[in-house]
Amino acid sequence: MCSEIGYPKSKQTAKNKPKNEKRMSQKEYHAYCDHIRDVSDGICQACGDFPFDDTHHTKWGSFGADKDDRSLVGVCRGCHDKCHADRDFNDSLSWIATDNYQTFKGE
Repeated sequence: MCSEIGYPKSKQTAKNKPKNEKRMSQKEYHAYCDHIRDVSDGICQACGDFPFDDTHHTKWGSFGADKDDRSLVGVCRGCHDKCHADRDFNDSLSWIATDNYQTFKGE
């Protein structure tokens, strides 16, 4: 029906859609979260005082549209809340996220 009114069908299919380098498969994402838990010894990577509760994307977009899975850090609930409230605090964790990803990939 769309072709009858002149709308071309999308040429992007699952096969030829470009891979988003920022996003990991679900299996790789879970392995990466496990890696972060291992390298942090289960302790918050921001404050070092409390157990690691969450993984947080230090790079994100509007409603998560540009989340970069390579930018994860392991944080406690208090630091996770602070990341969302304080952009400077969030940005200060980006070097930890870079280090996490490099050790995960063996770089």
